[in-house]
Amino acid sequence: MADLSLLMSANSTDEVERFVAAGADIYGTNTSGETLLHLAVKAGNTEFVNLFIAYGLSVNARTPYGHTPLTYAVQGGFVEIMDRLIDFGADYKIMNPIDQNIVHLAVAKNQTEACRRLVTLDINLNQKDRNGISPLHSAAGRNYCDIIKILIENNAHIDLRNYDNATPLHMAAGRKECGDAVAVLLEHGAAVDVVTYNGDLPLHKAAASGNKQAVKFLYRKDFQIRKNRCGLTPLMMAQTFGRHSVVRLLKELEMHKPPLPYLPMKI
Repeated sequence: MADLSLLMSANSTDEVERFVAAGADIYGTNTSGETLLHLAVKAGNTEFVNLFIAYGLSVNARTPYGHTPLTYAVQGGFVEIMDRLIDFGADYKIMNPIDQNIVHLAVAKNQTEACRRLVTLDINLNQKDRNGISPLHSAAGRNYCDIIKILIENNAHIDLRNYDNATPLHMAAGRKECGDAVAVLLEHGAAVDVVTYNGDLPLHKAAASGNKQAVKFLYRKDFQIRKNRCGLTPLMMAQTFGRHSVVRLLKELEMHKPPLPYLPMKI
């Protein structure tokens, strides 16, 4: 541990090499199970990364939490370092303990350029984690519009269902701040009439979250609005959650497109 602290305090690769020549242990780990290569990647230090690879540190070493140098590079958005690690055999199909791949990790950190690089690799863009969430679900629920476009343009399934039968459009509509994501998904042909197991349309989700922008976008589409499994219309959802501006909007809109009764899903 003392050797690792000493080595990471070095200001240059020459200084690291002097420490190593003096007997410093370059192959140990810290209390988090991180090697010097992990630490160099976290710091975004390409020179140190190259040096530690040259010393033979494993590009696939895992911490107890499943982190590898590559997962750190992805989360940090260090594309040059990502490429270097992959060139030396880093496993880019690695999964974390909750079944997320490295595209999930890039999305979660809003690393657009990392995503742009990862979609060129043989990685499953429709991988679902333990909650049924794909990278596109994740990007949609965070309003990361550039990443949404990258994923869709590289054949991510725009209407992929999670374990509640919700699509990325449901995820975006269900967050008040994600109106732009709703617009992008609709521009790319997302289905507006898919219902969750509770019978919720994306419009129900938009009404409940107070996503007024999404409500306006969705109402422009040609589809039948139905009550959900609990007998609630989008208007009733907005009333239940106190979304007053959405209530006013829906009262006006529902005069032109009244909701139909709940229709059970065909599974």
